Amino acid sequence: MEGFDFIHTVLDGERVFVTYEGRSNIGKRFRNTEILTVRDGKIVEAEVYFGWTIPHEAAAGGFIAEK
Repeated sequence: MEGFDFIHTVLDGERVFVTYEGRSNIGKRFRNTEILTVRDGKIVEAEVYFGWTIPHEAAAGGFIAEK
């Protein structure tokens, strides 16, 4: 991985909701969202929602019909 750009970070008690865009060292990009539970300064649980590659094939506000 080359790096991450954080799009959203929202704190809710001991949970943090994070949406980020990742960049690989071969030029691939993607977006994911995670819900992290933090206790005593340590991540104790991670729930990951895998997003999509960037650029996404659907236009902004659009969708891709099932085939």
